[in-house]
Amino acid sequence: MPSSPLWDPSVTLKSHDFAGTGKWTTRAPLLALEHPDPALQLPSDAVLHPQVFLRNTTARSVKAQLSIHWRDGQSHGRVRLPEATLAADETRVVDIRQLQENGTIPSTAYWAQLTLATDTHPNEVMAVAASFDESLRYGAQTPFSDQLAFHLEGSAWRVDATHNSIIAAGNGGSLPVNARLTFFYGNGSQAYEVDQTIAADDEMLVDVGRLIRDRIPDRNGHVLPGDLNTGAYRLQDLAETPGASL
Repeated sequence: MPSSPLWDPSVTLKSHDFAGTGKWTTRAPLLALEHPDPALQLPSDAVLHPQVFLRNTTARSVKAQLSIHWRDGQSHGRVRLPEATLAADETRVVDIRQLQENGTIPSTAYWAQLTLATDTHPNEVMAVAASFDESLRYGAQTPFSDQLAFHLEGSAWRVDATHNSIIAAGNGGSLPVNARLTFFYGNGSQAYEVDQTIAADDEMLVDVGRLIRDRIPDRNGHVLPGDLNTGAYRLQDLAETPGASL
């Protein structure tokens, strides 16, 4: 089978640049930070080491800039790192935990949404975010993606004594989006709807276990059954705005 090139010349930057930045932009929606959210149900003494791996696949130097939108249970904020130059074929590690330890990002922050902008063609700089403890037993890996849409159908979510599902939905456009996240259960016969206006370059974060456990009503006053443990979900831009952004 013939291999595919890393860069398809028929794919233009403009066709992927929904926020009008003029740069190739990819996002990782949910990176667990040094002290994990209790919703992850990790051991109370677990300490993670969040990192971002950047790879320049080209034979020339390129510019890359990483932005971090952190959040804890009560607040959130943004950090834009200085623009970096990646040499040809260079792989670089960005130590996010160090940013927490030196106070650039609060030590109390649980999560980070990452945005990577480069002066390259699509897919010439690849990135992945990972956060594991020293034993590599506990943690998670988050890929970067440029994929955006106004309607997404999700796979199964699961909540039980040893599992939880946390869903992050980001807005990659330049305008606010009125989004609806719908959870289906009961073999698809029942629905639970969460509406939220997501600002540009922001995200909604939903802890499914908390919705069930705390019996939080949806926009119609419905609550999820206390014994519910699985279902599917849908994310949509209610205006179906041209130029995908979710």
